[in-house]
Amino acid sequence: MEPTPVVVPAESPSNEVRAPRGIAPVWHTVLLVLVLMAFSAAGANSQHESISVMGRPLFYLSTMLFEWGLLFYVWWGIARRGHSMRDLIGGPWHRIEDALLDVALAFGFWFAALAGLIAVAATLRLKGPSNVGEAIKPLAPLIPHTPLELLIWAGLSITAGVCEEVIFRGYFQKQFGAWARTIWIGLIASAVVFGLGHGYEGQQKMIVIAFYGLFFGLLAHFRRSLRPGMITHAIHDFAVGSVLYFIVTRSQHS
Repeated sequence: MEPTPVVVPAESPSNEVRAPRGIAPVWHTVLLVLVLMAFSAAGANSQHESISVMGRPLFYLSTMLFEWGLLFYVWWGIARRGHSMRDLIGGPWHRIEDALLDVALAFGFWFAALAGLIAVAATLRLKGPSNVGEAIKPLAPLIPHTPLELLIWAGLSITAGVCEEVIFRGYFQKQFGAWARTIWIGLIASAVVFGLGHGYEGQQKMIVIAFYGLFFGLLAHFRRSLRPGMITHAIHDFAVGSVLYFIVTRSQHS
C-alpha cells in the first residue's frame, strides 16, 4: 500500500505578516505632525506679532478655533477607520462617583506631576530662571491683562485640556503604539511630539514639556481614560494664566 501523501495547507491570509494598521491613515498622521511642527517652528516671535496685530482676545479665540479644527481633523481621520471619539477618550461616566474620582485623580496627579518635573529638571541640570521676570518673559504677550481676557483665557484653557489630550494622548499615543505594536513606544513618541510642538517656549522648556506629556500619557494608559488628564491640563493652564494675571495687574497698580 502506498503511503498517504501529506497535504500541507496553504497559508491563510490571517497568518501573513501585515504592517500595523493604526487608527487612522499614515498620511493623516504625517500631515498632522507637519502642521504641529510648522506651528512650533514659527516660534514665539510669530505669536507676539499676531498678538500685536489682532490683540489678545482675538488671538485667544483664533487659537481656540485652530485647536478645535485640529480635533475635527483627528475625528475625521479616525472615522475613516471606523473609530469614534469615545475610542480615544474612554467610556462615559456612569455614576457621580466616577466623575468625582477623576476630579480627585486630576488634582492628585497635578501635584505629583509638578514634583516629577522638578525632579527631572534637577536630574538633567536644566537651568531655571533667576527671577520671576525672567520666568514669565517668554509668555509675557500671552498673559491676560483684563477680566475679559482672563475669562476668555478660561475658555482657552478648557479647549487646550480637551483638544490637546485627545490629539496627543488619544490619537498619537494609540497611533504610534499600533505602528510599533507596543503602547510604550506610543507613550514615548507622543510625548516627544508634544514637547516638539511647544517650540515657542524655548528648548529647555520643550524637554520639560515632553516629560510632562509622558506623565499625562501614563495617566491615560493606566486610567484608560483621558478625562483626568483633560481636567488637569485645563486646571494647570488656567492656574498659570491666573497667577500671571494677578502678577501683572498688581505690578501695574504698584
